Amino acid sequence: MQHFSEPREVRAKEFLKLERKTHSVIALVSANQSFSERLCRVTEAEIDRTVVKRFDSVDQLVEMLPSWRDRLCLVILDQCAAKKLDEHLATWVCNQSSAKIACAYGDPDKSRSLITSPLYPTVVSSFFPVHLNFDSWISMLKLCLSGHSYVTPELLTSATLTATDPPNHAGGREDMTPAKPGNRVAASALDRLTVREIEVLEHVARGRQNKVIAAQLGLSENTVKLHIHHIISKLGVHNRTEAAMLYATSRL
Repeated sequence: MQHFSEPREVRAKEFLKLERKTHSVIALVSANQSFSERLCRVTEAEIDRTVVKRFDSVDQLVEMLPSWRDRLCLVILDQCAAKKLDEHLATWVCNQSSAKIACAYGDPDKSRSLITSPLYPTVVSSFFPVHLNFDSWISMLKLCLSGHSYVTPELLTSATLTATDPPNHAGGREDMTPAKPGNRVAASALDRLTVREIEVLEHVARGRQNKVIAAQLGLSENTVKLHIHHIISKLGVHNRTEAAMLYATSRL
């Protein structure tokens, strides 16, 4: 499997030759070959009726999209591609193809800014390490293909810890930098929650499982699940991951 350096007409013909038995296309976008040939072959072997195509940029992906947009189901960007992603272009890709977009990152510290940017969660819905073993990689792709979003706990925890660092004081004067509009919106949304729900959400944002949260707060696991259900409903988000990121944003 090669990157697309051939003339446009050749590439278009190649895509038009996709076999009818192919049900879906997964696009891997990386300018530095983050996604190996072996990884592509394993993905095609393990996910039924799926073809994997590699691109050097989102622009290349967009160029070929009209030929097979009905089959595009998932776009995975490496860290560099995700950092350069234009939000409007990515939204257009999603609208044209109904594809999910995920980021396979290499450095969790460098990805921290991505998960707190406007690109998340409306456009880039999942973040996971690029150097997963094959079994974990396939499981992660299947999770994305089923319509779920996922962010690794290390990113959620690091973002929350950064957000909750004490304010910087210089010469005894408090930092008077005004809060960002996005932070105020997030804080306003959290005002809808009860004190207990805020406590539960803080633990969720630190990547803790329900049973751990229950033990920490002296609650039953079912009660924790109920609180999380109420939190998601009140915040108007789709899942606990989005709720956790809203909490992290409010603390910036």
